[in-house]
Amino acid sequence: MNVITTENLNGFFIVVFDAKIVFCALESVFGGSDVSAPRIEGREFTKIELYVIKKLADIFSNEMEKAWTPVYRITCKYSRSEMNPNYVTMVSQEEIVSICQFSFNIENVSGWMKICIPYGILETIKDYLTSTPSREGLEMRHKWIEKMKEEVMNVPLDIRVTLGKKRISLKDFLGAKEDTIIMVDRSVNDPVDIMIGGKAKLKGRLGILKGSKAVQIEGTI
Repeated sequence: MNVITTENLNGFFIVVFDAKIVFCALESVFGGSDVSAPRIEGREFTKIELYVIKKLADIFSNEMEKAWTPVYRITCKYSRSEMNPNYVTMVSQEEIVSICQFSFNIENVSGWMKICIPYGILETIKDYLTSTPSREGLEMRHKWIEKMKEEVMNVPLDIRVTLGKKRISLKDFLGAKEDTIIMVDRSVNDPVDIMIGGKAKLKGRLGILKGSKAVQIEGTI
């Protein structure tokens, strides 16, 4: 549980990272070669781990400031981390809060991040939140959308071509040698599956282009 202060809004909000995401980040930072489901032992974080969590909270604070810029400029600053929620008195039990949850996937580990914002903070700027966007705000929104599209289009994709499949027994697999021929479920002239992100998305046909092996897309699956 991380406390983030907001000077412009005269208050603070809480950011909570799923422990699985925190441990996966720590594993990557400290040289882990494979991100796997961590063992959460119910212990408190060490000083080194808390330092890494603070860095994550600092990154979150910077991104929060950028996200709020089109609506209202705020200044976010990491204050402290608490393992015991009883030590953080945010609002009274009767007060309304806004909770936003985001999901993350790091290879085969899924987790979340939650942001808790008291309604009292939002009430001080409700005129900015409910007013009609200005021309400048609309232009900023358009630029932001175009930038997001550009970033999404530049995401690298892992593309693989499946030539064929065959199910064999362990005995046959262990008995395979250098010259062993394995018959697959397709002939040479059959179209092949083009895998994107581990899933078959396109159909294609093998060939050669400028001296290199290539695949010509013939349709979608």
